[in-house]
Formats: sequence, C-alpha cells, structure tokens
Amino acid sequence: MWKKVLPIAIAIPAIFSGFLLADETARDKAAASITIDELRDHLYYLASDALEGRMPGEPGYRIAAEYSATQFRAAGLEVPDFGKDTPAFLQPVPLQRTDLGPDNYIKIIRGGKEEKFEHGEKYLLFHPGKEDISSTPLAPLFLGYGISEPEYGWDDLAGHEIEGRFVLIMLGVPGVDGKPVLPDEINKEYADQFRGMFKKVRVLVEKGAGGIVIVPNLEIAMAWNMLHKMLGRMSISLVGSSDRRGMLDFPVPVIIAHANLINAMFEGRGYDPLGRKGKYGTFELDDAEFVLNIDVEKVSFDSPNVVAIVHGSDPQLRDEYITVGAHLDHIGVQNGKVFNGADDNASGCVAILEAAEAVAISPPRRSVIFILYTAEEIGLYGSTYFVANTPVPLEQVVVNINLDMVGRSDSEPPGLLVIGSQEICGELKTLVIGTNEKRVNAELNFTTDESDPLNYFNRSDHINFHRNGIPVVFLSCGEHNDYHTPNDDVEKIDFKRLRSASLLTYELVMELGNRDERICTPK
Repeated sequence: MWKKVLPIAIAIPAIFSGFLLADETARDKAAASITIDELRDHLYYLASDALEGRMPGEPGYRIAAEYSATQFRAAGLEVPDFGKDTPAFLQPVPLQRTDLGPDNYIKIIRGGKEEKFEHGEKYLLFHPGKEDISSTPLAPLFLGYGISEPEYGWDDLAGHEIEGRFVLIMLGVPGVDGKPVLPDEINKEYADQFRGMFKKVRVLVEKGAGGIVIVPNLEIAMAWNMLHKMLGRMSISLVGSSDRRGMLDFPVPVIIAHANLINAMFEGRGYDPLGRKGKYGTFELDDAEFVLNIDVEKVSFDSPNVVAIVHGSDPQLRDEYITVGAHLDHIGVQNGKVFNGADDNASGCVAILEAAEAVAISPPRRSVIFILYTAEEIGLYGSTYFVANTPVPLEQVVVNINLDMVGRSDSEPPGLLVIGSQEICGELKTLVIGTNEKRVNAELNFTTDESDPLNYFNRSDHINFHRNGIPVVFLSCGEHNDYHTPNDDVEKIDFKRLRSASLLTYELVMELGNRDERICTPK
C-alpha cells in the first residue's frame, strides 16, 4: 500500500509546483519583453515634431492614435466590442471647438463714460453660453466670493436679486485672521480653482444670472499670458458633458477679467477684489452698465480614444476587467513652437504599449482593457467619455491604473509617485508595495497620498473611475521645469525610470489579474 500511495502523494505537489514554476517562467519572459530600446523607439515617434504636439482635432493626434492602434494590433491585443460601428481600436469621442471671431469686446458705461475692452488683452471668454446676449446692457452685481453656504454661516447671495444680472465673483475662499471660515471639507472644495469656480457658477446659473465675470486673484492676474494659452485649449468641450470641467450645459457666458477691467469697475468703491483689500462685502454696481459682445463659431469634430483588450484566461474571472490608461494628447503648437510632450504624456503611453505587449504574451486570469485617452489636457474628456461608454458593464471594472508623466528623474517630489491607492481601501496600497518589492524594486513615493498641495489626485484620468467607486492607482513622477513648455523632449527622459514604470504596471496587472478575489471587494 505505502509503495503505491507514496509516489502519488509526492507527485501531486510536484505537479502543482511545476505549474507554478511554468507560470512564473512565462511571466518572467513576458516581463523581459519590456525593453528600453522599444520604449525609446515608441517615444521618439510619439514625441516627434512631425506629430505637432498631438492636439485633439489636429492631424498629429490622429497619426499618434493610429500608430498606437497598430502597435496594439501587432502585440496581439483585440478590438473591444462597443456595440456599434467603431473603427478598429478607435473609440470616437465627440468634441466641440469654439472659434473666436473678430468682433468680441466688452463695454463698460459708467458716469456717462464708455470704455471698450478687447478680448485677449483685457478679458478672456471662458464659455460663450447658449443664449444670445450680444450687445445687451446688463446691470452688474458684485457677490464677493460667490459662496452660498448659509448652514455654515456664510451666504454672499443673500438679499440680492440675481436674475438677469451680470454677476462678478472672486476665486477662492473667505478667511478671518488667516483661518478658513468654512468647515475643512467645504473649504477644500471651494479652494480648488476648477471645482470651486464651477460650483459657484452652477448655483448662479440656477438663480438666473445673465452672465458671470470671474475676478482672478493676483497670482492668476500676473500670469495672464499663460492663462490665455490655457483657455485657448479649453475652447474645446465634450459634447453633452455635465462633467465639472465641461461647461456646454451652461446657458450663459462666463468670462475671466483682466486687472484693468476690474480696476475700471471698482475704482472708488472702497474694496479691491484683486488684492482683497478694503472692507469686504457684496454690493450693487448700480452706477455702471456692462455690455458683452460675443462673436464665436462652434465646430464639432471627433477625436478617438485608443482602446484594446486582452481577454483573461479564467472562464469565471475573465468577465472582470482591469483598466490601464494614459492620455495620448498634448497641447499642440503655440507661437510656432511644437510642444512635444515627451514626458507629458508620451511617456505614460509608451509604458502602456510595452506593458500591454507583455500582458498579451502571458494573460492573467482576469481581462485587461488598455486605453490611451484623448483630450485630457483640456478637461479629462477622453476618460469622461470612456467611463460613460465602456465596452463592458462598468460594475465589472475592478480597478484602474493610470500613468501620467512617468519618464523624468528630476521631478518633485522624487521617486515614482503612487497616488490614490488607499482612497477606497488600503488593501490596494499594500498590494502595490508588495508587488514592487517582490518583482520590480522601483523607488516609490506615497507622500502625495498624505499631502497633495498640487492636487495631483484630481488632475488626471483615473479620477473619473474613482468617482464611480472603482479603486485606482495613479503612477507619476510629478512636475518639472519643462512641464507644458517646448522643452519637454525625448532627450530629457530617464529610460531606466520609464522602464520601471512600465514593468510595475505589468506586474500590478498580473497580481490584480490572478487573485482569487477582486481587490477591495464591495460589501
């Protein structure tokens, strides 16, 4: 008996060990396919002058998208099923561009005098609105910070008739003796430049404001040229979006005023909203009339996300999905200079191209969807659209990994930042640390999870997954002196660091994809 049973008892664990060893060998071979040479080849192409900064709607972006689709196809990835006529690997994202005509201006009539302000130099049109108010004089109203939180003892809107008025509001939040007036969570929301502004604007629109003038703080006012360039990019919107950065649903115009225009409105009134000096209060500007003339043309166009899938190997788990993404777009050509965006974010895209090839060589048990998003730079529109139009039910997406700027070693703070991994559950952070120590040994930095002064967590495409309750891992090397300049070129990329980011992405996919239980299982 013993002589017959013993070999079987030994053989079972031996066979099991053999399977594990084979799996590990296949995983190691797949990881070895991620090479510096291939990363460099991809990056030199995507960040070349020929692609003209990969601006959505321009030929260079389309070339970058088609190149990426070709690489996914060559690596053996498959086309997702979007249930409609979608070009192979390309998910069209409907966008709309607002082109300015020659006749945009503001007139301020005060004390019998009329002063005209030209667009660009004295104000910027953030959003043209849907209603035609051109050349209609409206009475202006200053509402301070424009915050209405009466339950917390602060309401700038109280006692004012807002309907049909041009309302002026300041960015930021109130404080007394350097301390915030509002509770921390509320204060944080308004302090965020985008979220705070849009929350204020939405309330004013609901109350019937005829137009809204944003009064910048001194820091923004002094960076007028940079703001002008940024808003030029933000003239593109996602069709039908109600996202916090999308403003197509606003019926009224929103402008950002230059210091000269603000000074003309507030001279002699006892309060300087730019410097926040004088006695704060809300008040009627009843001795002035405000005329805004809008001359714009709205042009619709599509710009594609690039989407590919590797189907999982497990019959039960293959209907759960890991999504891995990076934005493919950058900010185009400005003043004749090409902004190549080698780090931002060609680096994240090529890291994904290499990681996707490795995953296709040795697929995990769960399926993996790879996405290169369009229009991140102008409002996270590609990821917004993808999350609303996934090729699989969104509840079957178990985690999202996002890469944005992973190619520089001179960034601050140092190391590869891991952001958001503990926002939904700490189990994900533990998995990232363990996977890195076991398989990659990259220098990781979790400080932005604890303190995030630059608001990294809300500034990239993973946030659209997070808002839907999906655990996220955002990998980045942070900002550097060449961020959003024409000097963000391939020659400044640290390819060893870039390979580490790509390898860590692959290894995280394998760990997450082969677990028996999904990470952070909903209760």
